[in-house]
Amino acid sequence: MANAQLTNRRVQGFPWATGQTWKYSQDLHGSINNGLDFGTPNGVAGDVYSVDSGTVYRVTDNCTIIIKRADGLYHGYHHVKPDSTITEGKQVSYQTKLGTTALCGGSNAHHVHFWLYDQNTVNKQKSFSPIGFYFGNWQLTQEQDSSEPPGSGNYPVSGYDYVLKNGTTIACAGTTMQYGKNICTTNQLTNQITFVSPSSKLTVTALNLDLTISATNLSGKTVYVQTWRPAVNGYPAKYFPAPPLTATGNTVTFYNLDGDGSTLAGVTYYTVVSLEPIITNEAEKQRISCFDATGGKYLCDAARR
Repeated sequence: MANAQLTNRRVQGFPWATGQTWKYSQDLHGSINNGLDFGTPNGVAGDVYSVDSGTVYRVTDNCTIIIKRADGLYHGYHHVKPDSTITEGKQVSYQTKLGTTALCGGSNAHHVHFWLYDQNTVNKQKSFSPIGFYFGNWQLTQEQDSSEPPGSGNYPVSGYDYVLKNGTTIACAGTTMQYGKNICTTNQLTNQITFVSPSSKLTVTALNLDLTISATNLSGKTVYVQTWRPAVNGYPAKYFPAPPLTATGNTVTFYNLDGDGSTLAGVTYYTVVSLEPIITNEAEKQRISCFDATGGKYLCDAARR
């Protein structure tokens, strides 16, 4: 399967623990392994995690681990000392610990060199360009940056940087971001707990307000919800508290969110869902859709009776 034929051009996140922030230290480089470098937070050894599910395809003595996803996408990790449990043929899921960064494989600083293969490149040890791929909800793109001096760095087109974009946030590689001073906002990347390929369906009837959430990474996760409606017909605006649910599969439903036994006509109900506790008053923002705008952190919906 060639790169262009891969229908899922997204891995679920970055190769470190959710909630942690690592540094985007070098953008696409290496004539063979056309990859990205991510540095550990404090320059010391850091644990490396799988960016997606799959089967361990290769583990080498040169600090390299390669995972094969079911659709033929391979994700590779270099400068990583594998855990003893990571052996060829082992099944892993997103956020399975693979090993720890080490000063091996030619590395003199703690980081992970990450790259992608497809079926046509893995046996040639030559990766393809991941431009356009998503890491969770960060997309690797090529952006024009007039501040870059001609011929600098490893960029194939002078005047361009490889950046990771999440909404209006643009992450550029390097310590000082000297090539990105006109476009960059950060070089720090937090591996957020986000939904992958989600959908939301809020339904309202005279008696019930129900919300069904689906995502390919939902199973086993705790799902939080916030529900609100504005004032209507003399009734004040109101929040409806509901306990979080743990998904037993990739779909979960919150039933009777209004909790009153009946809903009100002529008003729109708003919901916000997240995989972590939700900031107060988020549902009051009255958003019909918010997934892209929040970098995948929240999933918003609305329904009117």
